[in-house]
Amino acid sequence: MSPADKDDDSGADPADDDPMTMRPPSVLERTAAGPMPAALESRRGTARPPSTVERPNESAPFGFPSSFGPGSDNEVGEGADSDATTPPPPHAIGIHATEPPPTRFTQGGSPSSGRDPYENDDEHTAAFLRLPIPPATRTYAVVHDTIYTYEHPVSLSRQIVRLAPRSLPYQECRSHVLKVTPEPEILAVMEDAFGNPITSLFIEPEHTTLKVQAETWVEIKAREYPADDDTPPWEEVRSRLAYHAARPPQAADLEASRYLFESSRVRNKRELAAWTLSCFPAGRPVLAGVRALMNRIHEELTFDPKATTVSTPVMTVFELKRGVCQDFAHLMLSCLRSIGLAARYVSGYLLTHPPPGRARLVGADASHAWISVYIPDDAGGVWVDADPTNGVFPSLEHVTLGWGRDYDDVIPLRGVLLGGGDHELEIAVTVAPEDDYDAVFSAARASSEM
Repeated sequence: MSPADKDDDSGADPADDDPMTMRPPSVLERTAAGPMPAALESRRGTARPPSTVERPNESAPFGFPSSFGPGSDNEVGEGADSDATTPPPPHAIGIHATEPPPTRFTQGGSPSSGRDPYENDDEHTAAFLRLPIPPATRTYAVVHDTIYTYEHPVSLSRQIVRLAPRSLPYQECRSHVLKVTPEPEILAVMEDAFGNPITSLFIEPEHTTLKVQAETWVEIKAREYPADDDTPPWEEVRSRLAYHAARPPQAADLEASRYLFESSRVRNKRELAAWTLSCFPAGRPVLAGVRALMNRIHEELTFDPKATTVSTPVMTVFELKRGVCQDFAHLMLSCLRSIGLAARYVSGYLLTHPPPGRARLVGADASHAWISVYIPDDAGGVWVDADPTNGVFPSLEHVTLGWGRDYDDVIPLRGVLLGGGDHELEIAVTVAPEDDYDAVFSAARASSEM
């Protein structure tokens, strides 16, 4: 992307034969060179399945998987052209980041409202662990819908999509299907500089509406975290990550160093360092300090979707002590980096729980954000996730899409286009446990058809 490819918050005011697959494997899979490269093909079934692009079912209501579960016949025919060529890139006339920052509650309509679909229930909160979770493994269906409606026709569009979960020791992407209207050319299925899976699309047909739906089945395992006292003192970690002449850094430390510095949405400030050091007294184990800082942000900041926008600086969030999960994450990153610790921004989803007696709603979930801090050890180091919005260390109810220096590195849908003018945005996200899938979508669809 060019340096001009920045966020545009207009329209948003801070979003093969596996029995679990949502699709049969006979789908259109293309790259700029035609068939899928062998390097990617060899990863099928053992790592992240390649992104698959299909024509959505135009009759499917917004927020529903257009396939409505496994076994659908809604794929592109096998006779579709598989010899894709790379078209010339469009002129970058209109530029937008086609996804707002994550909020906890987004359901159709205006994504800027931050409305909780369970707002009449005083008990409801997005904090996880409302219900007991005995199993050590959980499987989720995630349906993420994005619809852009443009004021004027768009003649050319180039999009980068980051909606496929990473394959991790505690997370396996069992199926991922991407459906786009108008039908795009797939320029590449690859990884970005941070190892996040991305799909590059080129859309040539003229259009006034862009629809992108990602359907994913993902399996999550319970994570094992080190005991606080088993981690080194935070000053030792800071010293190890600092530059020392004539001392080559270890490979893992060098990789982590990219998350030490300021980025477009993260600041290293003395006043943030002073505020953070109350959680990091001399000699304190680094994980104990991270826990204390996470809890402090969770307790002292108020979740308020109306307090900030996509462009609100982190220092303003620090003064207001209000914001959304993106703001909480950027503040915690700024605090940790200000005292010399490496920390990265993590994008994904959080399972939410409806109030007792209420059914889970389609589109009632949302994108989520948290952080991950680097703790070096003799084996190369570990990354420990922390969710300051909810005051927890993520486990069975967080789905990881990707990570980077800040939100700008993991925007779910980002592109350049020719034409379009102003635009309106609709987003619906549903995270449904495997056992609830039929109940969630069958009941909701029956209700929508009455």
